Amino acid sequence: MNLSIVIPVLNGEKYINECIDCINNLEKNDDIVNVIVVDNGSTDSTIEILVNKNIEQIVRKGVTISALRNIGARMTDNEYIAFVDSDCYVDKMWLKNLKKAFINDDCGVVGRYYCMSSTDSTWVEKLWCLRRSDISGSVKFLPGGNMVFRRSVFDLVGGFDEELITGEDYDICSRVISNGYSIVNYPGVDVVHMGNYKRLKDIIVKERWYGKGMMSSCRRPSKPLIASIAFLLCILMFVFFLLFNYNLLFIPIICLIAVVVLVSVSFSSFIKYNKFVFIVKMMPISLCYLLGRCLSLFDHFYYTVKASCTEGK
Repeated sequence: MNLSIVIPVLNGEKYINECIDCINNLEKNDDIVNVIVVDNGSTDSTIEILVNKNIEQIVRKGVTISALRNIGARMTDNEYIAFVDSDCYVDKMWLKNLKKAFINDDCGVVGRYYCMSSTDSTWVEKLWCLRRSDISGSVKFLPGGNMVFRRSVFDLVGGFDEELITGEDYDICSRVISNGYSIVNYPGVDVVHMGNYKRLKDIIVKERWYGKGMMSSCRRPSKPLIASIAFLLCILMFVFFLLFNYNLLFIPIICLIAVVVLVSVSFSSFIKYNKFVFIVKMMPISLCYLLGRCLSLFDHFYYTVKASCTEGK
């Protein structure tokens, strides 16, 4: 297998060293693997680390992560292109299992949902990772920090949408599927993601960021968008009844609980054992997820109104 691994990075000194070491320790036979790091203008020791490890790098300041990945892809003509984030550690058998997954010609993209770190996993991280741990085979989406393309398929769909700030991985997966190729979540193509959620606060902060892609990256309304709008409407209804009809406050409370439960059920859809218990445990995570996505809706509306006012002057 001729494979190029593209790593986008910005101030990644904390993890980039071990990320590269894990790639260098991959079990290879006659495979050709080269690493390209595209830096977004790091001000820490990231570049120094890469130079010391003799890793090819290029600096492009102030562009989206989609652009960083596309720039790296254009620097190679290998048959396969992998995208690994700088805070992801690939498993030693990653490459070997990857080759098995690409046997079928209709397989366009291979990867695996993130694994939890084994050293300092919190209950939040464990539940977040466990909800997808049993999934294998064709899926609609893979995370951008662990996805490998056939070069021909990547070129066919035109690479990542460089206008997207986030949600670029969901967007490109949708275009791959619409062109008749499958997205495969393959056991053994594992990476440990050091950026997994550790606390409930992390979920709110990061989902607020990821939620920016709900509007722009979805060709049609997605489940997260629908759930976020429903949750927002419940909050507005809660405020309305709190101010004008306190006796009916139970109605929005029931609706809020219902939305949280439905999201928890959705998160638990692939859990095979102790499903009820898992759903209950997921409820605080689902609540924080919805809060983050709801805040992203506020951000979207705020900046849309602000832009309209600016244009009107």
